[in-house]
Amino acid sequence: MSKSLKLILSTVGLFVLVIIGWQIVDETLNAQPLSKEQAMDKIQGQYHGTITDFVSMDDHYLATIELEKGLYEIAVLKDNGQIADMKRVEEGAEEDDNSPEPPRDEKTDSEKPITEEQAREAALKEVDGTVDDVDFETEDEVSFYLVEVEKEDESEATIQVHAITGEIMTVSWDD
Repeated sequence: MSKSLKLILSTVGLFVLVIIGWQIVDETLNAQPLSKEQAMDKIQGQYHGTITDFVSMDDHYLATIELEKGLYEIAVLKDNGQIADMKRVEEGAEEDDNSPEPPRDEKTDSEKPITEEQAREAALKEVDGTVDDVDFETEDEVSFYLVEVEKEDESEATIQVHAITGEIMTVSWDD
């Protein structure tokens, strides 16, 4: 290969890298903050509840969402759409009791994830069997437990339990 061809290819390659780098920097510097609708869609997509209140703050949105397990406040950052915080502000009603419980004053209880034992109990309510394994995981800013349950017929289910609400997210069966 001749020197002039190598020089041309090197120049074109360098030019392409500069253009790509410029695009990345430009996208980062000119990123638009998350809109109210985008934030609401993100919350609905992850938690499937009823948004009862939605407030725009300086750097985040604060949503109140009603889920089966209670009323929660969720903070979503405007700049990148990450869920920064989720707190239970009121427990939901028990299945056999239709009256809601009064809101908790201790915020520390509502910020903590459920325990591994509570995740086991929730999974066993969904699938009857013996718990083989429990793992705590986080994916796309959502924390959950994966609970493996083996039934008497030796089929095995993996139950995904939301780490804050204790709700069953998915159940998958292994062959």
